[in-house]
Amino acid sequence: MRPSGLGLLRLMSALSVGLVLCTLSQLLGSAIGTSPMLLVSLLAVLTATAFPATMGKISKAGGVLGVIAMQFFFSVTGGMGHIPTVLSYGPALFLHTTVQIIVHFGFSVAAGRLLGIPFRETVLASNTNVGGPTTAAAMATTKRWKLLVLPALLTGILGYAMATGVGVAVVRVLPFVVARTG
Repeated sequence: MRPSGLGLLRLMSALSVGLVLCTLSQLLGSAIGTSPMLLVSLLAVLTATAFPATMGKISKAGGVLGVIAMQFFFSVTGGMGHIPTVLSYGPALFLHTTVQIIVHFGFSVAAGRLLGIPFRETVLASNTNVGGPTTAAAMATTKRWKLLVLPALLTGILGYAMATGVGVAVVRVLPFVVARTG
C-alpha cells in the first residue's frame, strides 16, 4: 500500500519542478553573476507562493525526494571521510562544538528570560539555530508542541536563506576589504 500523495505522477512532477527550478537558478545566476544557491531558494518560494494549490499537491512527494537526496549526500560525504583524520581531529572538534552549543544555549536561555519568552519557545529557537528546521520540527513534534512545528520549520528555512545570502555577500566583499587593509 502506497502512502497518500506519493503516486508516480506526483513524484515525477515534484522531480520535474525541482529540476526546472535548479536549471532556471543556474541560468539566471550565470546571467546576473550571482550564486544559484541564492536564487533556487527564492524561485522555490516564489513558485510555491504563486501556485500554492499545485505545489501543495506535490509537496509530500517533494519531501520524500528531498530525504532520498539527503541520504545520498550523507553517504557521499561520509564515504569521503578518512578514518585516521577523523580519529585525530574528531575529539577536538567534538569538544569545540560542545562548548559552542553550551554557550549558545546558555545565552539563549538568559536572553529568553530577560525578554520574557516562554522556555519552550526559547529551547526550540536554540534548536532551530543549531540543528536547523528539521531537528527543530522533530523536537516540537516529539514534545507535542503542535502549534510550534510550522514556526520552527519556517524560522529555520528563513535562517538558512538569510545565512546563505550573508555568506555569499561576505565572500564577495572580503577580498576587497583584505586588499585595502593588506
